Amino acid sequence: MQPDGGPGVGPSPREAAAFLLDKIRQGSGYARGKKKRFGRSAAVTKVTMLALSAASTVILGLQNLNAWAGLALACVALVTLLGAVDRSSIGAPGGF
Repeated sequence: MQPDGGPGVGPSPREAAAFLLDKIRQGSGYARGKKKRFGRSAAVTKVTMLALSAASTVILGLQNLNAWAGLALACVALVTLLGAVDRSSIGAPGGF
């Protein structure tokens, strides 16, 4: 039951619902903008990390390593590559 317009009467239920819906839409728009911005920066970070990993693998590969060290280097490079591909393909945070 609603009071008859005395002091302290708030907005009608329709006005309150419209206000709440407007706030929800504003929040959703804000979150979408942040998601896009952070998604781009995460993609740039991911590409940079992958490029640095590839560069370090090439630099280490230029050295004269024995067979076991060469095999270990190849395994580490493969794990790094598979980790990058796996995270980007499943849509995890930080993926492309």
